Amino acid sequence: YNFSYAAGENANRFKLHFKSANGISDLSNSGISVYSNDHNVMISNTTSLAGEVWVYDMTGRELIHTNLNSQMTTSIPMQAAIGTYMVKVVTAKASVNHKVFIR
Repeated sequence: YNFSYAAGENANRFKLHFKSANGISDLSNSGISVYSNDHNVMISNTTSLAGEVWVYDMTGRELIHTNLNSQMTTSIPMQAAIGTYMVKVVTAKASVNHKVFIR
């Protein structure tokens, strides 16, 4: 990084701090996947954990809030217009947010 300074200014006025990287955990290990099929939100749950599901439209308005049982696959019927929706799934071990397109 190059910069200029006038005589009398501190040439070491900039400090860069490097810390350990923080990121989003690998969602592929969560055991939860979300997808759409026809007018349904499908949740594949290999964790056998119960939890909760929220479905939001793209403006952030909550459309559905329901419980997730420990079944392998859960289907949530959508009585909504064609479009993109956000699905949030929370269990004791993971929280997953996923975008789905409903036809």
